[in-house]
Amino acid sequence: MYPQLVHFGRFFLPTYGFLVALGVLIGLWISVRNSQKLGIDPEEAWNLGILVVLCGIVGAKVLYIINDWSIYAANPREIFSISTLQAGGVFSGGLIAAFAAAAWYVRKHHMPALGTCDAFAPGASQPDAATANRLIICGGWSSPIHWRIGLRERH
Repeated sequence: MYPQLVHFGRFFLPTYGFLVALGVLIGLWISVRNSQKLGIDPEEAWNLGILVVLCGIVGAKVLYIINDWSIYAANPREIFSISTLQAGGVFSGGLIAAFAAAAWYVRKHHMPALGTCDAFAPGASQPDAATANRLIICGGWSSPIHWRIGLRERH
């Protein structure tokens, strides 16, 4: 079980973060390749993919802060603290922000909406595949149900 891929002094590279980043890059590469095959400008596809990833991260973090607003209203400096930046986000906030950004970009650049969705759909699954691998590599446990993976409790 390898929760840290590399460790040098105080610096470490978490396996989970590395696998998700790798999944995002592979997903973008697949999406751009598919876009080229469908006649969509690859530069616009890269820009769309990067915009969607960044807006997803920001949207997830914004909804995270909104959900815990009572804490952040009392201490506004906590919004920009290291602990808040290292904390996760709320999936639905990221999803809404990513879809809104994608819709805006596709419309602004006159990209074919359905063709763009077709091109990006296979690549969008790659970060989730990296997350599933993370569960196994970092100490996940198997289940009698073949498609289910869980985490062990740390003591």
